[in-house]
Amino acid sequence: MRYRLTLYLASHSKRSRKIRLDVEEYCKGLLGEYQLQVIYISEFPQLCSSRDIFASPTLVREFPEPECRVIGDLSDTGLITDGLDLDWKKG
Repeated sequence: MRYRLTLYLASHSKRSRKIRLDVEEYCKGLLGEYQLQVIYISEFPQLCSSRDIFASPTLVREFPEPECRVIGDLSDTGLITDGLDLDWKKG
């Protein structure tokens, strides 16, 4: 696997569902295999706190190390690509 990503969302709201779908669509353009895990802060607040996740949405590249994060507006694919140092075949 080339990338392991975790998306942290506040809840199962309509806005969170849209963000999740957008990130899933973005990931289809990654070069190489990836794993995307989605964690809802409202369901796992202690886990998120222990991982220093205090804002939503947060997208974390956990592998390869070092860990990188993008927090806030995930609609800018260039920001995600650059912020997480990902190889993306689209755009």
